[in-house]
Amino acid sequence: MKNPDVGEGPPTPTGEIHTMSFLVNILSIVLASVGLAIVSFRDARWRAYRVGSVMLSLLLIVALVMQVKTLHRGMPYGLANRAFVVVLVTWLLSTAWTLRRLSLGAAARSA
Repeated sequence: MKNPDVGEGPPTPTGEIHTMSFLVNILSIVLASVGLAIVSFRDARWRAYRVGSVMLSLLLIVALVMQVKTLHRGMPYGLANRAFVVVLVTWLLSTAWTLRRLSLGAAARSA
């Protein structure tokens, strides 16, 4: 049985929903990473995360561009996708760790 959502037939509603969800999620995360990089220059609490935030944001954009450019048959899409996911998870974990550090610091100051 051929899977129509991998280019072997007409798109299905399930495939279209998956594509729309992917685009909304990725656009939101990339915009959040860029927004956080901008905030790191304006908010002193995020100053220690400034370099990491900017670097990971740029890497995320580069990885996304690599992934989009490999959407053609015969291109190393799987490799580009894994690279994007690694950068994305690194950004998420780094941001979560920074948020945790900031919240512990705020709790210690208010106590």
